[in-house]
Amino acid sequence: MTVLFIGSGHRNFSDFLRPKSRGRLAAYGALFDRSYAIAFTRPGFSVETLSPNMTAHPTNSASRYMAPFDALRLGKQILSTVPKGEKVIISAQDPFESAFVAQRLAKRFGAILHIQVHTDFLAKEFVGERWENRIRYVLALYFLPRADCIRVVSVRIKRSLVRRFPELERRITVLPIWSSPLSIVRVPSAKGRFNILMVSRFEPEKRIRDALAAFKKFWEKTKSGKLTIVGAGSLLDDCERLAENLGLRERVIFAGWQDNLASHYAAADVFLLTSQYEGWGVAAADAVYAGIPVVMTDVGLAGELVQDGENGIVTPVGDIDAITEALFSVLANPNRFKPQQPLERESLEKYLDRYREALYRCRRG
Repeated sequence: MTVLFIGSGHRNFSDFLRPKSRGRLAAYGALFDRSYAIAFTRPGFSVETLSPNMTAHPTNSASRYMAPFDALRLGKQILSTVPKGEKVIISAQDPFESAFVAQRLAKRFGAILHIQVHTDFLAKEFVGERWENRIRYVLALYFLPRADCIRVVSVRIKRSLVRRFPELERRITVLPIWSSPLSIVRVPSAKGRFNILMVSRFEPEKRIRDALAAFKKFWEKTKSGKLTIVGAGSLLDDCERLAENLGLRERVIFAGWQDNLASHYAAADVFLLTSQYEGWGVAAADAVYAGIPVVMTDVGLAGELVQDGENGIVTPVGDIDAITEALFSVLANPNRFKPQQPLERESLEKYLDRYREALYRCRRG
């Protein structure tokens, strides 16, 4: 079986260049006879061989608006080399631009169309966030009913899809995002210490401003705590200025983007996520597996991996007072939200078995 993966979130091709992510992607490729990945990238990259049976092809597009058309051209070249009669699956990594390419290739080559959904695009916050998302919303509504199989990363997304398209339920497989285990040795909490950790991109949908506003109220109420935010993004400078204006510059650490997060999780007393929508929430999942209480908005894995009142607290999106009170609850009674035994993470081998099974079950029509 040949599988062609098409993805739009790789402008700098980094997932195919870093050793850790290369190894993970090569493991996906090893599940099939032949695997190819097409990545929507800026110019300047070469084809990468990840394993004997998997190669990654950059589009090297002069403009992000041209990337889907460059991907379509590459896809035609790749699929024309597949032995006649071999089963072919084309897997779009999103139901938007990637699905545009995948659906056209599947139609031309008689391949199976597999679409992945990693974000809750039916959430009103997603649609209203920017004009591109309104176009993506329309694309998803068009392409998903035409998919032979659909992979979603959370039960939340499946429920949203089934409410909109009841006929799609039998085609949907729930398979969360797997992330590499972190080698964490928890640092015992010192008296008076309360470390709040966020791992997030500084983008509008992450609502980092809400986190800063809630932490300001928390600090005024308790005179304790430190907020560490690991990540980068377009709103980093704005958030640094906001922290300064709120008088929190000495209490908030902007740690930048880092590949090694183990030390931050080891020192955390609570993990905070304030997003207005998520598909899953890998960083929050890592906190759960490390036995760290999670305070998060009602998005992504909330209600699945994070159970309100058990291993964390789930708050409404944008409710700064509720976020503040949740942080105070964890500070006041930390043992209430700490499991005696952290949740066991599924092994990569078992996860890959489920991934492979989902694709092998996929049939046209």
